[in-house]
Amino acid sequence: MVRWNWNAKFGEMIYNFKNHQTGKKVRYVVSIYKGNCLAVLLHTYYKKDEDGKRKVFYEFRDYLNNEIQLKSNLGLTKGNSYNYYEEVSLVRLNTYYTRTAFERKELMLIAKNFTKAGIKVSLYYKEPKPEKKKKEED
Repeated sequence: MVRWNWNAKFGEMIYNFKNHQTGKKVRYVVSIYKGNCLAVLLHTYYKKDEDGKRKVFYEFRDYLNNEIQLKSNLGLTKGNSYNYYEEVSLVRLNTYYTRTAFERKELMLIAKNFTKAGIKVSLYYKEPKPEKKKKEED
């Protein structure tokens, strides 16, 4: 079972691609969360409900169990040349979450492997704002 901390978003993967049906360029952002694995990938999107109110939805995209799986997904392993993340144009990683040597190592594994696959990686340091949760009314 994959678990993650909603308050530990340590980066984003930004996809830029052309929609084949409309021909328009699309920007798609997948958030990277800290979890009980190397990383958990979630897409956040907004939709209006029946009342016209904007609601937030989350879509589970993937998880990266370890460096072996990450290298395989990036097409960096022997015998596997397919890169599942070929449409990713930028990976942004927040170094705020690297308080221990183990966390620094995990973050640098992600950065190193995406760079090897030819994907631009950006590191930054920013303390997260405490998220305010709204109470849902029944």
